[in-house]
Parts: sequence; structure tokens; C-alpha cells
Amino acid sequence: MNASIPPSHPATDEMPSISNNEIRIERIKSLDLITFAEKYLGSAKDGQFIPITMQRAIAHANNPLVDENDVGLLVAFHGDECVGFFGIMPVLLKNRDKYSKVSWFTTWRVSPHLRGKSIGSLLMKQRFIG
Repeated sequence: MNASIPPSHPATDEMPSISNNEIRIERIKSLDLITFAEKYLGSAKDGQFIPITMQRAIAHANNPLVDENDVGLLVAFHGDECVGFFGIMPVLLKNRDKYSKVSWFTTWRVSPHLRGKSIGSLLMKQRFIG
């Protein structure tokens, strides 16, 4: 039994076998979040795993600290299916009298039917290497 999955996990027996190289991570820039959300939500089917709401996309894209290079969302895909996401937002951190722009973790989730497959770890690693 996989030690990262509790024995009482309801999806344990139903988890498909996938490898990390089958997961594609897309980096969505903050300024592109509204377009991404419109496209994704416009084609979503009932019960589909959704990486961002329109309200969150608008709020993050209009953050006054966002610049053209900021990544606002990492999305993990298995084929065409979203299986996880990691939301990021720039904020100012004050240390004494100095402000520094840092990335703040806003949300993180992995599709329930693929938990225990290291998708969350892949998203976290991608944030710090890319």
C-alpha cells in the first residue's frame, strides 16, 4: 500500500496508474488569467475539475503588483484533463523599512481521483524551478 494514501481514502481502489512524465504543467501568466478562465470555463463539462473561477481570475489579473512576467497559475494536465493547480499572487513583504515583491501561495488542489500520485509535488517543484 502507498504510504502517502491513507487506508480510508475513498478513491484508493479507483486510482488510475499514471507516471509523472504523463503530467504536463502549464504556466499561466497573471495577465492571461481572465482569457484562460473564459476559455476553460466556457468549455467545462458538469463535474469537471476547475482550476480557477472567473472572480479569482479577475482579481489576480487586476492586482496592481502584477507585471507581464508574473505567473499566476500553474495547471497540471493529464492529457486534456486538469488534474491539479497551484495559484500564485505577487504581494509586498515589508522587512523593517524595505518592501520586497514576493510570490504568495493562494490556492492548491489536486483532483481527488489522482491524489497520492505526486502531482502536488510536481506543481510545487515547478513553481521554484521555472
